[in-house]
Amino acid sequence: VPAEPVSVQVLDAEGRAVTVGERGELSGRPARVVGVPRAATTEKTVRAEVSGCAEVSGRAERVGRAEGVGHAEEVERVEAWAGPWPVNERWWSTEPRRRAFLQVLLSDGPAALLAADAEGWWLEGIYD
Repeated sequence: VPAEPVSVQVLDAEGRAVTVGERGELSGRPARVVGVPRAATTEKTVRAEVSGCAEVSGRAERVGRAEGVGHAEEVERVEAWAGPWPVNERWWSTEPRRRAFLQVLLSDGPAALLAADAEGWWLEGIYD
């Protein structure tokens, strides 16, 4: 689990940003995650399951690098995904927050927990 959530981008197969609608539906099928820190992933043979959605085993595979402003970011292929699960947090307070959680199985093996809010997507954790 990162000390602070890491900002990432979730893209569909055509490279469009995947968003979560008002009713909790995704705008497209997640195909890539951009910005996952290399330290958060491993390059080894793995076998993982994402909430019973899919099972994958194999060798690590990096899709490539996305050229960002001033630096390049790692691009991970999404092999399987589950969710989203919309959550209304602190609905009773003066500062409520809506988020949606998504589990993704990355091509290099680890599964990740992502969260979307009004600002974008965040890497919340990596499953071992």
